Amino acid sequence: MRKFRLVGWAVLLMALWVSACVPAANTPAVTPAPVSINNICTLKGQRSQIQGILRLPDSLSCSKNESPNWCTVQLYDPYDDKTLPVSLYVSAGGLVPDQMAALSKNYVYGDFKVQTSAGGLVGHGSLVSLSGKISSAGQPTAGGNEVACTLSDVHQVTALKQLTPLGMAVKRYDLVDAITSGVVLAAINGKGLQRLDLKLKPQVDFNLEINIASGTIFEALAGEVQNMVVRKSALVVLKPNGEVSLEVDVACANMGKKEPTGGDTFKVSKAPTPADLQKLISLAEFPFASNRVQQFAVWTITNNPHIDSYVGIDTTSGLRGGPTVTEIAEMRQLFVAAAIMPNAFNIFK
Repeated sequence: MRKFRLVGWAVLLMALWVSACVPAANTPAVTPAPVSINNICTLKGQRSQIQGILRLPDSLSCSKNESPNWCTVQLYDPYDDKTLPVSLYVSAGGLVPDQMAALSKNYVYGDFKVQTSAGGLVGHGSLVSLSGKISSAGQPTAGGNEVACTLSDVHQVTALKQLTPLGMAVKRYDLVDAITSGVVLAAINGKGLQRLDLKLKPQVDFNLEINIASGTIFEALAGEVQNMVVRKSALVVLKPNGEVSLEVDVACANMGKKEPTGGDTFKVSKAPTPADLQKLISLAEFPFASNRVQQFAVWTITNNPHIDSYVGIDTTSGLRGGPTVTEIAEMRQLFVAAAIMPNAFNIFK
């Protein structure tokens, strides 16, 4: 009997030793905090992935005589209202993945093109995920919203349909639904052929993410003024008791009417956007066409004028009048890419 009792104690001691040395199967692994604009500067020397809104700054800083050259753009986090500087490589020739196109001296926002890893295009205002190396670290600059580190050596640019807020709960609304349901109050004023001034004020006690979708129609309250259509989507985050003012990229949608001015007010339309117009503006390539081509293409669908009947558009580069032969060819390419039948419109006949 004593012999079997000693063996039992030995087995029990062995079991206790094994349980002490081997972690329990249900012990949760330690998960590192997700990378956000608030902690990315602590990751100096590491490669990190972060989401945000790609922006072209008002003043562009670029390298010289390096291979490859780079320019510093911005990644904006709308949830924390902070900006991360991003150094993007500049393509010397045709666009290649994860690099931006070289910009001319008199560039505009539409000239800012970055090819994604998958071969698509993103630009100013696009929702993206970027993977790169944190090249410096420190505290955010005093009194500003730019963090004190830079994302460089970017080798993965991915287009996103929406962003994922970190540490912040939001309720998502389309602009039309947000206004018609009373979630926000909106003041909308004209600003020429290409812009609208939009001011949004929340009427709820929770955080809002408002999507201003491309193709949204703004109706002029004055009958002699053109309606406007959003030609590039935008995302806005509103916090309770806050207010946001922004410019929205639009095109005029009634060629024969007056160009809007700051004194002209608008409301969002509840009616669906005409199918061909929505297909055109939703096309991925559309935001990268020149402003003239975009506007003439919209008028082609909304008014269907003959070639000599377009209202002329003057530019600082010297272009004047209606669409040129080259611009008509570009418009046709956009229509074909958007699965719109060109022969249904006078200018292509």
